[in-house]
Amino acid sequence: MPQSLIERGEKAARYIGDTELAHTIRVTLAKQHKESPDVVIASPLQAQVKTTISLARNKQQTEFALEILPLAQRLLKTANMKSGKTDPIQHLVDPSP
Repeated sequence: MPQSLIERGEKAARYIGDTELAHTIRVTLAKQHKESPDVVIASPLQAQVKTTISLARNKQQTEFALEILPLAQRLLKTANMKSGKTDPIQHLVDPSP
């Protein structure tokens, strides 16, 4: 498995709060030769790394959505108020002036 992917897995484990997995990955990386671009790890750990990266990506996307949704709602509300529309959903359904 590419060392860069293992390193991403370690960062992802820390991001989602899995300190035990992050530690296991750090120990595994420390045992590998620095010159080698690939890291030899057991299949179950490879699966954990891939799953952890996916979980971290999902967490990041969820946090982004939770941050951006209120901003988008305020923007829509402001745009509707400036256009004279009171119901933002009706504006989307019936765009006639």
